[in-house]
Amino acid sequence: MRALSSIFFLSWALTAPALAQSESPEASGKLQMTLRSRAYIPGHRIQLGDLFHIKGPDPKKVRKVQDLEYANAPSGNWARAVKRSDLTMWLAEHDLGSSQVEISGAEAVSILADTVRVEAETLVSSAEAVLRQLLAKEGASDTTWKLLGNPRGINVPRGRSSRKLIAKLKSPNLETGHASFSVEIIIDGKLNVIIPIQFELQRFADLLVATKLIRRGEAFTDDNVTVKRVRWTKIQGDPFEFPGQVIGSGRIAAKQLRPNQVVTNLHVQLRPIISKGDQIQVVAIVGRVRIATRGIAQSDARKGERVPILLSGKKTPVYAEAYATGIAVIRTPSNRIDLSKIR
Repeated sequence: MRALSSIFFLSWALTAPALAQSESPEASGKLQMTLRSRAYIPGHRIQLGDLFHIKGPDPKKVRKVQDLEYANAPSGNWARAVKRSDLTMWLAEHDLGSSQVEISGAEAVSILADTVRVEAETLVSSAEAVLRQLLAKEGASDTTWKLLGNPRGINVPRGRSSRKLIAKLKSPNLETGHASFSVEIIIDGKLNVIIPIQFELQRFADLLVATKLIRRGEAFTDDNVTVKRVRWTKIQGDPFEFPGQVIGSGRIAAKQLRPNQVVTNLHVQLRPIISKGDQIQVVAIVGRVRIATRGIAQSDARKGERVPILLSGKKTPVYAEAYATGIAVIRTPSNRIDLSKIR
């Protein structure tokens, strides 16, 4: 019995120095990196903290190694597997060899994307919010819209710090009958994907319309125009909103208008003060000398317009400015016409 005790004591004495020389990872300052069997990546890039559970005596160093980027993250439902031996080689190439880290855990890690679902309703709602703002800015509150196409939801990375949706109008300005948006999904401050969203717009307004056929040259009256809520897509010219803008103002139809057609500035003109074939007075004043003659107007003219006039005994018309009913004046740079001298 005493002999056995001596042998045990001798064995312990021989191994004790070796145990004293072997230090724990914490005591040596090494990082302990335990490889996970499965890792879900929330961002665009794979970080070592996604793959390993990392411990060490220096929290700053631990955090720095956790944030090291290994590769691009898988997208969608794709997955990839990486062996521990490959990761060990990669760490050694980045100054994290066996003297710096101690690696344990799984023999390989399966890497998948950590995603969330952005539903189609969310994408459409983000575009509609911007559309409402643009319509309000234009003062076009009486507008309805219809979604075009069939947008689908999408899986995107969950994000490490942020996930945003930003809808932007594609064209510089909102179109009359169409609105096209790009919905950008921003993950951790970086663009992840762009989803197109389109709407058909139906705009309504209370505008002046023809109630019956209005022929060119016909005057506007309460019997042939009225205000009506109409849907309009693309109207050429500036539409009128009140009957008083065209009735009793000396304006007539510049072109034919169909029933229910919107009346715009392109359909309206002032009544001519000189008509083709009228015999009119042509006046010019040079200094204190007043020169007047008569001639035949060769076209219609409104106030301020130039009208060709054929003077008596002449073959070539002269041009004068329609000044008043039956009166045209010839202006030169050296004179100004005084109406009191003409009448």
